[in-house]
Amino acid sequence: MISVIITSHNRKEYLLDAIKSVLNQTLDKKYYEIIVVKNFEDSIIDKFIEENNIKNILTDKISLSNKIIEALKICNNDIISFLDDDDLFFNNKLETVNKIFENKDIVYYHNSEQSIDDDNKKLDFVYNGPDFNMSSISIRKEIINKNILSKVTHSIDTLMYLFSLNSNKRVYLDKEVLTYYRIHNSITHNLNDLNSYINFNIKSYNNVVESYKTFYEVFDNKEIKDLLLHKIAFTHFMLRIFNNEKFELKNYIDFIRTKSYNNKKYEYKIMLSSIFLKKYIIRKLYDNEIKKITNNN
Repeated sequence: MISVIITSHNRKEYLLDAIKSVLNQTLDKKYYEIIVVKNFEDSIIDKFIEENNIKNILTDKISLSNKIIEALKICNNDIISFLDDDDLFFNNKLETVNKIFENKDIVYYHNSEQSIDDDNKKLDFVYNGPDFNMSSISIRKEIINKNILSKVTHSIDTLMYLFSLNSNKRVYLDKEVLTYYRIHNSITHNLNDLNSYINFNIKSYNNVVESYKTFYEVFDNKEIKDLLLHKIAFTHFMLRIFNNEKFELKNYIDFIRTKSYNNKKYEYKIMLSSIFLKKYIIRKLYDNEIKKITNNN
C-alpha cells in the first residue's frame, strides 16, 4: 500500500490541482492514503482536504526534508510516493507504482515526466536522471534514514536515490511518463532577468554542493562516494561559471575519473565552458531556460 506525501511551502495556487490528481487515480483508494504537509492555512484548501479524508499537517518547518519527516511520523504504508505541490500525477501513476512494488526486491522506482507550464501546456524540456524530481520518485519507507534526512535541506531527490543505492537492492528506472513536471518562475526557477538568474543559481549551487558534501560524509559505499565526487565536481564547474569560483584541479580530476549517469556530452561542455567561455555559456543557459517556458526552439 502507498502513502502519497504532498508538500507545499508558501504556495497555494497549484495545490488543489495536485491533490485532485492523486484523488483521480485508477488505483482503488483503499490502496493508498494522502498526506499534505504545508506551512499555511487556507479555508478552501483545508475544507477540500477534510472532505476527502486526507491527512493535513500544518507545520512551521521550512525545509522539504523536515516536512517529509513530519509526514513519515503518521504515514501508515510501506511505499512512499512524493508529489510537489506544483506537479501532477498521471491518473495511472499509483496503479503502476503498486504493481512495481509487488516485487519485494525493488526499493526505488523513478518514472519519467512531461514538463508543463503554468497553463498545463506541454513543454519540450526533457530530463530523465534517476534522481531528478521528487514527484517522479517512489521508495520503500524502510530504507529512508530519517537521521541523515534531517541533516540536509537541499537535493532531497538525490538523497532518496542514494538511499536506494546504499540498500544494495533493486532500483527500477522507468521510461514511462507518469508525472507532469511544472516549469515556472518560482522558488526553483528565477527568470526575471539575467542578473536575477545568475544570483539565484549561485545561491542554489552553493546549497546543493553543501548537501553533496554532507552526503559524502555519511555514506561509506564506494559507488555512492564516487558518484558524489562527480556531482560535487560538476557543481563547482557551474559555480565557476556563475560566480567566477577559483580553478581547483581536484575538481577536474574527480570529474574525469568518476562515472556519471547524466548526459556526458553536456557535462563535458559545461566543464570546458567553466574554463574558456563563462560569459557565453551563462547567456546560453539563461536563454535555454526561457525556451523551456516559452516552448520556442
